Amino acid sequence: MLHELDGVETIYTRTSSQNEHMLRVNHSLGYTDLYTYMAVQKKIADLQP
Repeated sequence: MLHELDGVETIYTRTSSQNEHMLRVNHSLGYTDLYTYMAVQKKIADLQP
């Protein structure tokens, strides 16, 4: 459907690194990985001064 839209030159998508099936679909369509996003959490009480 996106190929039929006039003026669309760039498409961004976001997929979990654990979703191997969707990653495979995206790569087969020509999408490339631009970056990896990672969130890290820690309780403040566990941090060392």
